[in-house]
Amino acid sequence: MENTMYLTTLGGTNLSTSRIAPRHLLFLAYLLVEGPTSRARLRALFWPHSTSAAGNLRVLISLVRQAAPGLIIERGDRLTVQCSSDVTELLSHIQAKRASEALQLYQEPFLTHIALTLLGPELEEWLIDTRESIAEQLWEILVHDAEALLGQCRINEATRHAEAAWLLPGLPPRDEHDLRRMHRLLTLCHSPHAGLVSREARSLGLEIEGPPPTAELEFIAFPGPHLPEEITPFLGHQELLQQIHSTLHLPEVRLLTIFGIGGAGKTRLALQVAQRAQQIYHSQVWWIALGEVQQPEDILPYVARILGAPLSPGRSALDVVVMALRERPALVVLDQFEHLYGATSLISELLRQCPQLKVLVTSRQRLALRAETAFE
Repeated sequence: MENTMYLTTLGGTNLSTSRIAPRHLLFLAYLLVEGPTSRARLRALFWPHSTSAAGNLRVLISLVRQAAPGLIIERGDRLTVQCSSDVTELLSHIQAKRASEALQLYQEPFLTHIALTLLGPELEEWLIDTRESIAEQLWEILVHDAEALLGQCRINEATRHAEAAWLLPGLPPRDEHDLRRMHRLLTLCHSPHAGLVSREARSLGLEIEGPPPTAELEFIAFPGPHLPEEITPFLGHQELLQQIHSTLHLPEVRLLTIFGIGGAGKTRLALQVAQRAQQIYHSQVWWIALGEVQQPEDILPYVARILGAPLSPGRSALDVVVMALRERPALVVLDQFEHLYGATSLISELLRQCPQLKVLVTSRQRLALRAETAFE
């Protein structure tokens, strides 16, 4: 028979088919979030220092089974729960970066109606940490999605996600980096909440006031899903990969070229380097596949389109790309550059005008630029 039980944890706390005590609902929620858990761990967590913990656990299991048969499953010494839940759906949406769907599920913080007085110290710590972790994960994908939408000039959608992130219930206080990120995003969305971010920052002794949004600011590139997906796992060349990764992030290295004959694996190697670099550049890693670009003069308009920085009359493509990249550290990967050697001077100019930019190039031969470091 199909299991129709559903545990709600993000807007009230209840089990769809039965009336169960709050502590028992907390027990079920713990098993849903943490997965199969040993009886010893459950006894220590829910009845710390109790001499009757084993009996208490047996009574709890019996009561839940009477109210909801088939809900608790035994796997050897471990217990797990078999039912659907809003928290597992939410975590699935977060993992898949489905911001809109996740936000729709998040009605309230996780188990916000469970009284902390019911809990021992370790269980209370678990609940608070889990509640804050869920909110922080949702905040991150909302902000990330808003930045990507703004980069595509989808202002209304970006504003909805940005303001939802700022107003997210259950979110712990943001640090300086997050407040600056939030303020910048809300400013570019023309949201009145940008002023509230400034006020909170000042209360922490930070000053993040900036100029009002301008047309110029709208050319700033935002993070998004910029790297292609690999169909098969990358095998071998681990020593070379580590060497390239380490060299690229030396302060004095601004331009690194991976060169060699066609089919030598340059693109896959560069992709591995770029994937590692995402942790350093906070998603400001841009993959520019140049196979479709036929002429050197087409490179910058193509790059601008990838960055989500719209071209406009009276502004050169170079100015647009520089505006998008100069504000923060970033890595641009130019894949398959070999047929565009007439554009090497553009790379030099980008590096000159964007002091925090690094460029990784794949090509069949070196670029012969002064700033170049090359690997074959």
